[in-house]
Amino acid sequence: MTTLASSYPVDFERTAIAVAWANRSYVADRVLPRVRVRRKEYRYTSYPLDESFTVPDTLVGRRSSPNMIHLTASESAGVCLDYGIEDAIPRDDVDNAPASVRDPRDRSAMTLADLLMIGREKRAADLVFDAAGYAAGSKTTLAAKTQWSHADSDPVAAIVAAAEGMVAPPNRMVMGSQVWAKLRTHKTLVGALGRRRTDGGIARREEVAELFELDEIVVGQAWVNSAARGQAAQLARVWGKHALLYRADPLADAAGPPTLGITAEYVPDGGADEGMPGRTAYTGFEPRIGAHGSYVIRVVESCDERIIAPRAGYLFVDAVA
Repeated sequence: MTTLASSYPVDFERTAIAVAWANRSYVADRVLPRVRVRRKEYRYTSYPLDESFTVPDTLVGRRSSPNMIHLTASESAGVCLDYGIEDAIPRDDVDNAPASVRDPRDRSAMTLADLLMIGREKRAADLVFDAAGYAAGSKTTLAAKTQWSHADSDPVAAIVAAAEGMVAPPNRMVMGSQVWAKLRTHKTLVGALGRRRTDGGIARREEVAELFELDEIVVGQAWVNSAARGQAAQLARVWGKHALLYRADPLADAAGPPTLGITAEYVPDGGADEGMPGRTAYTGFEPRIGAHGSYVIRVVESCDERIIAPRAGYLFVDAVA
């Protein structure tokens, strides 16, 4: 019996292509950073909110021992799911490709990696912008004159108030490009940057991040086709019309410290190096496809996007009309 390992061995050259390929419009890795786990089934830790803010008795008597507290934490289980896609390239296409053109198998690996990435982008956006995942005090729905697309709204005051009420100070803000287009030209924001409101203007991400004392403004620009296969394309922005203030700790893993969310990522032996996306490419030859057989390129990854500290985020639903 032919095994997967023999018919579709790891293609290290095209794995490097699949890992290195990065569409700059994709931002999921900056919202839910990748964290390596050793097994597909993993556990992540959450800590009771009250323990971080309850003041214990720290006074120690001359002949007594310091007060002993009992920190508690709860572990939950997660599972990395497999995501993958294949492409078959007729042998004739490879054998007859001009020398000046990229190997069709390399081009296929790039395309497949991109399709995996847009799927992940959609999962991440749907997860972090799901209002059901946040407590009442960690979200608000904007409407009419409070939406940042309305001239009489005050997005600066709204963002400052939201950040002030967050238990974990935010260091990033993610929004769809439709939100950013309205926010960066809003007269209140432009005025807060020191320009006369009547002058109009357009703000840069760096100066808006500095205004709100954030490390970064993350703008999701990706598109997705929502139409069924065979139907006319219906393109929509993946990140929609919402915005989220959140805490992303660069040192966070499945055990802490508190951060909005992570992407647990399982990479089998022979996969990408630590710190790189764990996509893996396989190449096999299938004699039954095409007159002379075809090369089959498969790109896969195993991951699980998860919110682990919803109190480390503040969601603006329908930030613009």
